[in-house]
Amino acid sequence: MTTPNDPGNNVPQGGGYPQGGGYGGYPAASSGPEKNAIAPWALGVSIFAVILCWVPMLNWVLAIVGIVLGIIGIVKAKKVVGPKAGRGLSIAAVVLSVLSIVLSFVVGFVVFKAAEDIVGEENLKQIQECQELDGAERDACLENVKNKIVEENSDDSAEAPTAS
Repeated sequence: MTTPNDPGNNVPQGGGYPQGGGYGGYPAASSGPEKNAIAPWALGVSIFAVILCWVPMLNWVLAIVGIVLGIIGIVKAKKVVGPKAGRGLSIAAVVLSVLSIVLSFVVGFVVFKAAEDIVGEENLKQIQECQELDGAERDACLENVKNKIVEENSDDSAEAPTAS
């Protein structure tokens, strides 16, 4: 058996492979980022804010996060050169986030208006008066108003003509 240090072996002294300066030259990395990773995240959060516009608090949190990420994406897009700058995505994210806040107010208004039409203005005043009471007295008051509303709605449905 031969070893690397045997005189008949052609392996250079020092144990094996020649020591060199490494592999050839790859160009140095560019100084700026190549893509804007914030922009797609901003757009995704903003889309969720629009989808969840009927959930007021969650919608507002998502919309604010979408606006902040969108603004950060717009600023970062100035530093990125090329097609992956993400400026358009960031602007879309800010616009969608503002739209989702507006939609949440519209949806809230429509829901409260529909509730007012179903419950009635007089019953809403009674509900507000019940809310000022404490404990069991409040619960009993609200139960009376609820029974009155159910009774009124069942009377309305009984009076409605049936289609034949």
